Amino acid sequence: MCGIVGQVGGDDPPALVKATLSSQLALLHHRGPDDSGVMMDPRFAFGHARLAIIDLEFGQQPFASGDGNVVITFNGEIYNYLELREELLRAGHAFRTHSDTEVLVNGYLEWGHDILRKVDGMFAFALYDRRSQALFCARDPYGQKPFFYHLERGRFAFSSECRTFERLPSFRSEIDQASLIDFLAFESLPFDRSIYRGIQKLPPGYSLSFVNGELELSRYFESVPRGTSGLASASELDSEIHALLRQSIERTFRADVPVGLLLSGGLDSSMVLAILREVHPAVPLRTFTIRNVDPSFDESAAGAALAKRFQTTHTEITAEPSALADIASRLPALLDEPQADPGLLPKYMICGEVARTTKVALTGDGGDEFFYGYSIFRAQRAARFAKYLPGFMHRHVIRPLAKKLPATDGYMGLDLKLKQFAKAFPGPDHLRNFYWTCAFSDHELAALVCDREGDFDDMTRQLAMQRTRWQEAEGALGRLAYLYQQQFLPDYVLANSDRASMLNSVELRTPFLAVDLVQRLNALPDSAKMRGGQTKSILRRIAARVLPPGIARGRKIGFTAPVASLLRNELKEEVLEFLGASYLRRQGLFREERVSRLLTEHFTQQHNHYKPIWALFMLQKWLHSRNLQCA
Repeated sequence: MCGIVGQVGGDDPPALVKATLSSQLALLHHRGPDDSGVMMDPRFAFGHARLAIIDLEFGQQPFASGDGNVVITFNGEIYNYLELREELLRAGHAFRTHSDTEVLVNGYLEWGHDILRKVDGMFAFALYDRRSQALFCARDPYGQKPFFYHLERGRFAFSSECRTFERLPSFRSEIDQASLIDFLAFESLPFDRSIYRGIQKLPPGYSLSFVNGELELSRYFESVPRGTSGLASASELDSEIHALLRQSIERTFRADVPVGLLLSGGLDSSMVLAILREVHPAVPLRTFTIRNVDPSFDESAAGAALAKRFQTTHTEITAEPSALADIASRLPALLDEPQADPGLLPKYMICGEVARTTKVALTGDGGDEFFYGYSIFRAQRAARFAKYLPGFMHRHVIRPLAKKLPATDGYMGLDLKLKQFAKAFPGPDHLRNFYWTCAFSDHELAALVCDREGDFDDMTRQLAMQRTRWQEAEGALGRLAYLYQQQFLPDYVLANSDRASMLNSVELRTPFLAVDLVQRLNALPDSAKMRGGQTKSILRRIAARVLPPGIARGRKIGFTAPVASLLRNELKEEVLEFLGASYLRRQGLFREERVSRLLTEHFTQQHNHYKPIWALFMLQKWLHSRNLQCA
């Protein structure tokens, strides 16, 4: 796991290019504190900040092929690198290291761009081919590793973090106002845009070529829930998925440093631990759990019981409200882009603890999106009936009644779920999930944001893409799952895992995102993954073989934080500072009366408005830390 940076083209003198790379690498030190390097010639310049995980002695980067024709800077891990290495040895390739980086280089020499169809891992890399004077870049199928780029006057520049572009000569840091609107709607930045004007993201599952000043993007990976696979018996299917999980967990555990596990106590991470013990019964293993003071957010007892059962060295840290509030206050200034996932707080906290003893940890990210684990899948089932009620019933009866429910701060309280559920009706099927989960709807944003009509164009594009994705997939639950796989997972979940871990120089790995596994799951019909009202049907049946019954049947919580209470108590003074009328009036971005209403209703516990307030607060804190304004 590392930080990468570089550029191709442009006419800056070599000394200035090298100084720029060195300055950018200093900003990426937390991503790679073990080593750094620069490789350049008149056509390209690559930089690399290394977190040493595999081949500690000889895995330095940037890395060149034996003949020097191909140079790479690579962030991530190729989990099946040992299998690919054997295949390449049989094809006649020689290796001078044991790194997965050299496997990528020789794989490119053997298969060209088709190397992307053979690798299983998380990655973002840039490769320069001196023979064709072509730059070839790629990002993993679900965007676990970031890749930002900027093209200006013939110079193509890339980086693991968008803030490094500020060090480029002539670059001006300006907020992309359309992306700001997207952030407030979706609580994340779009798959292909950043918060900065002129800086794009390479979308997950895409490659990029830059040759003779021409940029071309190409999609190399696609997995859509189709439900086309014939069903074996439940027992045979469970065994098949169990075997795929075992293979993925075995591969993601490969490293030349100790590997631990973030153990929330929920089903996904518990399954990773149980299967890891099947693969490595006696290997020393560290597990890490967060204990929340609010019992409705807490799974630490289950985590401790599992650690004892599977004989791990277990660390439990308590997320005291004061500590969470302190992180919430400090963290935005450390981020290259604003983040709105409350889970960022405990994940940052626990990765700080991991870093004391361990460089790598496995997680359960991705399990909910492919096994149908979110409670929203149950809501989707209920929506089959609710959507047929007349529109006036929703607008004038159901929604007003739901709003009268008193607010609670507990994890996914009934009042919050009912109010969010009611917001989606009447409305088209493909936008129902957006209205259920958004911080601000399109209508709410129009009333919140001051006179910025043109900035809503990209939000319109994003909502149109929801419709396209909805139509591409099959099955009511499959369509919903595809929205989560394509947007929520890469833009929200994985982006926050990457930032929380890399700020602590820790690598997080996700066994549930193995290519073979996700392709198989997406080929199964809805009925195989959710029977009746039971989420994660397949995973729960497998869990019954290897986990205590209480874990297999438990509800999902995961790494999250009680931010509704934090906003009302420990963070209230700071919230009022950055969302107060005088600050908003000077800033000129948001209508103060709308924000004031949100705060009043939340502070008096009339409504639980943690989502919109949290998104606004995190955005304001980030803008303030960068001293940035919107023109």
